[in-house]
Amino acid sequence: MKYLWSVFAIGLFAGCVTSQTNEKLPPAEKASDFYPVKLGNAWAHLVTSHDTNAQVLVTSRIAKVDPEGFVLTSGAQNVAIARRAEGLFKPQSGYYILKDPIKAGASWKMRDADGVVTITAVSKTTTVAAGKFSNCIHLTEEIPGSQRANIVYAPGVGPISMKVYSLEIEPPLLLISSELKGYQIQ
Repeated sequence: MKYLWSVFAIGLFAGCVTSQTNEKLPPAEKASDFYPVKLGNAWAHLVTSHDTNAQVLVTSRIAKVDPEGFVLTSGAQNVAIARRAEGLFKPQSGYYILKDPIKAGASWKMRDADGVVTITAVSKTTTVAAGKFSNCIHLTEEIPGSQRANIVYAPGVGPISMKVYSLEIEPPLLLISSELKGYQIQ
């Protein structure tokens, strides 16, 4: 089964900052406000597989930036993200990971004809291991009858948590969760 969390990749992360906050940032208005793009920015997430209870530190680092977008990398895995006028587009998956307008209820299609991404909440405060973050957006990536990912983005920080569920059984089964443990933003 393929997971929607391919933005995250396994690796090692040195020098991550923990116990941070973004409370001094104003509310974000654009998709690009939720993913700070600068060469060297990095995030470390603790990912838990709920069927085995195995945990691994998954890290991502911006390895390349150009006018068209950026490359998020860890180890040998590279994920290209294109910056478009409408938001941040993942060509490998064929859909926007974040798209304007940033408002509750906004939605857009995934490459899969039935798949949809929906912003379920805005301006939420969310606390994870890395700290307390204000003005977060919560979104859901869902392929009906197959899989759902609930993802939280903090402005000026990026993705701070995610839960991936199988929708093949009732009630939905939690497969994988991740939580931001630390980050380094230039």
